[in-house]
Amino acid sequence: MPDLRTANDIKVASHRSYWNFYNAARLLQGKEHEGFGTPKVEATSISYTQRIEREAGMSLAQIEEWAASRMRRP
Repeated sequence: MPDLRTANDIKVASHRSYWNFYNAARLLQGKEHEGFGTPKVEATSISYTQRIEREAGMSLAQIEEWAASRMRRP
């Protein structure tokens, strides 16, 4: 079962946006995604996304859905 508290703790500590987690989860699943702006942002976003996958027990699809549900919409 996904541990959303751990996922949220990692998100806060990482200073990454939900958009970065959403985008990284899509990239890691081989889905269409947008750029990250810089290679460093891409690398750290991927790293933290993989950490959530490992430590919170979430699949990449679950991380994508979690991040999408929390992103601000215009």
